[in-house]
Amino acid sequence: MASAAKKIESSVSPGTTPKGFVLASESPKVETENIFYLKGEIGQWLQKLQRYRLMFLIHGESGGGKSELVKQLANSFIEIGLIGGFFDLEQGGLVSKDTQDSIARNIPEGNKSKISFTDEAQHGLESVKAVANQFDFVVVDSWQKLNTPMARLDELRREFPNTIWIIITQETTDGKARGGSQTTFDPPVRIKVYKVDNSFANNYAEIMKNRGNQQTVGTHYNMFHKRKVNAAKAQSVESPQLTYSVL
Repeated sequence: MASAAKKIESSVSPGTTPKGFVLASESPKVETENIFYLKGEIGQWLQKLQRYRLMFLIHGESGGGKSELVKQLANSFIEIGLIGGFFDLEQGGLVSKDTQDSIARNIPEGNKSKISFTDEAQHGLESVKAVANQFDFVVVDSWQKLNTPMARLDELRREFPNTIWIIITQETTDGKARGGSQTTFDPPVRIKVYKVDNSFANNYAEIMKNRGNQQTVGTHYNMFHKRKVNAAKAQSVESPQLTYSVL
């Protein structure tokens, strides 16, 4: 027979907390406007988001469509009224035909006045921080061009909690985000992009982590069709492929 639990007297005075701690009974109210959904298929894919310290970390194979995905994400934020800045360090900013073509595919004419591009970050991470409060969301393509350790990634979330961050990082040979273990940097949303073939039409993104939306982990989104997709392995012994059905 289990004995009755014995109450132990605390050596700490009730209601006292060290600096930086807040009692659960006094927790701040989460403003409803801080919780939002993006429009369309990409919003259905990502589900509920909270602006506070929101960061998307996107990695994947070269040619998989990382830059396409982030422009579609950027356009989705513009669609709900936000203004963005884009560090286009890989393709070279608006003088790059690749960048212009990608914008034309993913950002409608009426939304182009809501996002600004640069191909420079002369002082690395400090250049990004210098403009963080001037935009609702900031895209960095890619982090490695800042010559900054991935361990510093979380500085952006801590120092600019109301700025939404969309970060592309290169991938290691074993398919992980380059720069350290996942415990070193822990963004709320992590997405991996896969290159299926050279047509681009079958490339897709997979949610690897989506804090507060566990049901979305493992779900796929096709950047070419801009749609959620179901993925199923084809029956092929020699070369199993991923085939898709548009939802």
